[in-house]
Amino acid sequence: MHDISLDGAWQVRQEPLTLSGEAGLERVLQAGEGWIAARVPGEVHLDLMRAGLMADPSVGTNAPADRWPENSSWWYRASVVVGREFVRLERQQLVFDGLDLYAQVFVNG
Repeated sequence: MHDISLDGAWQVRQEPLTLSGEAGLERVLQAGEGWIAARVPGEVHLDLMRAGLMADPSVGTNAPADRWPENSSWWYRASVVVGREFVRLERQQLVFDGLDLYAQVFVNG
């Protein structure tokens, strides 16, 4: 078995909750701006705090004001380079240890 970890540096972008499917994918593929640094594994609140876009909800009375990410769709992206030996394998398997609530996964479009 040959494992490739997807952990590490990703990017994330905020979109309306109504954005989904191939139309959503097309829109975010064309988006050149608005991406912020993200970490996987992780979650959007942590990425927003690291980017300075949100206060820590566990501090003081920040929690009510920090609920705004729940009203958006968050699109993560990363490029993964695999070697020829991986592509030549008879079978590849994409395994997620956890996706929050609802997710769509696109590989190479």
